[in-house]
Amino acid sequence: MDGDAASFFTNNQNLNRYVNLSRSLTLRPECISYKFLALKKIIFVLIILVTSTAVFSQVEYGIYFKTGVSNISNTTRFNAEYSFSGDFGFFTDFEVINEHYFVGTGIHMQLIKGFETDEGDYEDPFTGFNYTWYQEEKVLISYLAIPVDFGFKIKSFKFYTGLQASILMTSKQKSVYETIFDGKDFVNTEVINPQIDEYDFGWRIGAAYNLLDNIAFTLDFYQGLNNIILAGDNGVAKISQATAGISVTL
Repeated sequence: MDGDAASFFTNNQNLNRYVNLSRSLTLRPECISYKFLALKKIIFVLIILVTSTAVFSQVEYGIYFKTGVSNISNTTRFNAEYSFSGDFGFFTDFEVINEHYFVGTGIHMQLIKGFETDEGDYEDPFTGFNYTWYQEEKVLISYLAIPVDFGFKIKSFKFYTGLQASILMTSKQKSVYETIFDGKDFVNTEVINPQIDEYDFGWRIGAAYNLLDNIAFTLDFYQGLNNIILAGDNGVAKISQATAGISVTL
């Protein structure tokens, strides 16, 4: 039985299909120069927006640090779960119309973590072997993001909503596949750079409450609208993130 089992786990195409699920997110060459060219364009546009708008309105700017949870949903493959994530960066608000309305922008680093699991039982139709399998995938992605919001202020509260565009900075995926067969565990672990789209865009909404004159408690939610996985057989994967934290006006 041990020899048959070893041959089964070595040669069976159905098992290899599950073991190599993560490899369907194939590697591709990193276009470092292309990334930085796009990054320069984004920063240049941001500088033009900030400087031109500041001439005509009052400006409020500062930094923020937030933590929360994120999710990388997938419509076909796994049971997606929320995982710990973070967000930090620079913001600036420009007063428009009057002191109650503003346009906000900035630049920030968005840290996204996704956790997905799948499991099941399988009987090979050729050998008759039965086994139980379990797969776990952890994906960590970082984006450099620029939002453009429109909002209003009332007393100590601030509410806003808008759009966000992001450029991919880093990505890593860890896949663990475990098979239980004849009372024995067979484990395969793989760490790769997944094939993630270079860009993401989506909708965001948030609110803030002033704890002090220059310190506020903030809540934000972001929903990505782009399918970030480029491999064709892995469903549609989109990012969502909910965070809370502190912003400091400088």
